Parts: sequence; structure tokens; C-alpha cells
Amino acid sequence: MIDIDYIRSIVEEITKQDIGRICREHEVVLARNIYFHVVKARTGLSYAEIGRSVGKDHASVIHGIKRINEWMSYDKTVSSLYDSVIDALNEDYDYNLNLNKDKAWFVLETCRLRAMNAEFVKRNLQLREYIGTLETIISKRTDYLKEAGYVEKKQRAGTGYKDKVRQQIQLERAELGI
Repeated sequence: MIDIDYIRSIVEEITKQDIGRICREHEVVLARNIYFHVVKARTGLSYAEIGRSVGKDHASVIHGIKRINEWMSYDKTVSSLYDSVIDALNEDYDYNLNLNKDKAWFVLETCRLRAMNAEFVKRNLQLREYIGTLETIISKRTDYLKEAGYVEKKQRAGTGYKDKVRQQIQLERAELGI
């Protein structure tokens, strides 16, 4: 990933403006908005992180990116200034090397995620089997309790009832191997 300070130095060098300066002069705002757009396009940073790098908040970054896109759509001077920044970044930074690294990382990450997915699918199948076993046990317990007459008479849960439930739980644990 390209360094944010490097992008800032290129933008400031080409535009001849200090983008960290607190002012609303058009040239500074233009340079700052170019910086916002390039950083967002070339890095994985959030709007808040980009804004903090020049003393602005996330809303200023979002607004600046929208404005620079508008300006570039009708002002050739702004477009050429933006293109100059991009060209300088491309000349000074070896993107082919990074693209190869990114491709290798992407392939490795894809393989890792596929392996994780296979493990999740396997675990999901195991859990479904376990749920099926539990549903069978619950069905057996319900049938047992109905036959013993404890389901209709909920208030009659005496010691005999508790012993029978404990026995049923022990049988179920033995079936599951717990």
C-alpha cells in the first residue's frame, strides 16, 4: 500500500500548496480535494483517517471528493492538475512490483478463504447431524414423558419425576457419547 505522507508530498509539490493549512482559498481547497481523492483511491484508509492527516473530519473528505469529481467533469485545468499528480505517483512508485505482490497476496488469501469455507461447510454438516440427534432425543423424551403421564400434569413434578428425567438424560448422554 502506498504511503499517505508520500501522496501528500507529491500533491503539495505539484500544486505548490500546503494542504494542511487552515484556509478556504480555492487553490488550497483544490489541492486538498485532489489529495482526498487520490488517497481514497490508492489506499484502504477510511474517510476519518484521511481527514485526520490534514486536520479535517470525515465529512470534509466526502465533500471534497464529490467536489473534485464535479470540477474535473467541466474544468480541464483541474483535470490536468489531477492527472499530473497521478502521473507523478506512477512514475516515482513502482506499481508493477506492488501489483505482483498484490496478486500473489490475493491468490494466497483466496486459497485461505476457500479452505476456511470448506471447514465451515464440514462443521455445518456436523452440527446439522448433531441437531438431528438432539431432535430425536427430544422426541423420545417427549414420548417418554407422555407415557409416564408427566406432560399433562406439570404441577406433579415430585422426586419420582426428577429421577426419571435424570435417568433419561443419562441414557441420552450415553447415546451421544458425552
